Amino acid sequence: MFNVISKNFNIDGIVEILCSAALPGNQYVKQIIRPVIIKNISHFQIEKLDGKQAFHQNIAREDLFNYLHDNIANLYNIIDITEQNQSIRFQRLNTGKIIKKITKNKQTTPISFEHNKEKDFPILANIVRTTT
Repeated sequence: MFNVISKNFNIDGIVEILCSAALPGNQYVKQIIRPVIIKNISHFQIEKLDGKQAFHQNIAREDLFNYLHDNIANLYNIIDITEQNQSIRFQRLNTGKIIKKITKNKQTTPISFEHNKEKDFPILANIVRTTT
């Protein structure tokens, strides 16, 4: 599966990689990989979900392909790669065949990859604080 995936996306355009439908025996039911900027250096943050807990790991940008090859490609049946302008889904069928589906995104706002970005809580936006 890795050979098919590596030919079909640009590392610079990645917004998120979602790995789901884990194969039997896989420790993690899902993994989510997102680009983050930490201390002005681009990394990828891996969130591994085992059903009860989430574990986080940061890897260097140049290590993404090795991580996908060693830890992702043969452990999940579905890998969704979201880029700025499109989403690509790779799905392994029971027959072993891999299908690819491309969907165009309608993203209009720029996406921030800052690790310590300001939180946005819409429910609190309308609350006026008063002092006594």
